[in-house]
Amino acid sequence: MTSETCRRVALYAIGVLVLAGLGYFGFVYEAEPDLGQLVASAEVCAKIGSSDDGIQWAERGLKIDPDHRYLHIILARCYERKDDPDRAAGYYARAVELSAEDDPQREILALHRAEALSAAGHADDAVAAATAVTRSSPDLLAAWYVLGRLHLQASEYDQAEAAFDAASERARGEFEPVALLAATAEKRGDEDRALELYRKAELLISTPSGDASSEILATPEAPETQVRRSELRAVVLKHAEILLALARLQAARGEDEKSVERLEAAARLQPGLVKKVLRTEPLFAPFRESEHLRAVLAGEKSVEKGLKPLDAAGR
Repeated sequence: MTSETCRRVALYAIGVLVLAGLGYFGFVYEAEPDLGQLVASAEVCAKIGSSDDGIQWAERGLKIDPDHRYLHIILARCYERKDDPDRAAGYYARAVELSAEDDPQREILALHRAEALSAAGHADDAVAAATAVTRSSPDLLAAWYVLGRLHLQASEYDQAEAAFDAASERARGEFEPVALLAATAEKRGDEDRALELYRKAELLISTPSGDASSEILATPEAPETQVRRSELRAVVLKHAEILLALARLQAARGEDEKSVERLEAAARLQPGLVKKVLRTEPLFAPFRESEHLRAVLAGEKSVEKGLKPLDAAGR
């Protein structure tokens, strides 16, 4: 969709009519879109990645209703796409202010603000914002995950581990906090603990069988299946990432056979990702000619879709 097309979404898609035949000083009058049309146009432009147009529509809407929370959210997302996290954080902050205390989305918006603050280089403010959410909503796992990741980015390993431990206590039996604790151990150089935790996460994660997953992913985008499809893709990707982390640690320890086994398992879930790491990570260079691994990548089906054979260059 071009900029001009996007500019006219409200006028044409929603059916605003040009008053044909009524000229004024040689110009044709065009009806001004109302607030609903401005919001719809801003949303469409934001979704298709036309951030400048989304900002234009949203700002016009805010002139009519400065306290329209959704427009502030749209502006925050657009500025994130434009790599302007400072402005994004400001609009998220205003969206939080406009949210009711009992609105469950309020805390999620506060976490988006924390991540924008971090991206803008305001590490202390980002941690403070995420910490505030853990205090007001201690059972919100996302808050502990965001707080832990912020500490991990700053190499504050003890604080990161404490946050992920808090998440693990509230989600016993879930793989994600365990995987994040493993990543923390890996970052701080504790390979033995990282291996132990990644193996635990590998046992905890549950990916449906290939046939069941393929059936879900092949289902038309009906409303009742969209959430399930999205959840499945996320779990499949996380599972593959855990397997790759194990493969890296095992390769570094000289456990080549175990490493290849983990690479093959990851390839059945996310072949594209495995092909990429094989091309780009020197640690895996010795395994690029593994006949069995190449056979998995070339012939076996992944959870997402059937694989195409490797080309002559091994891609």
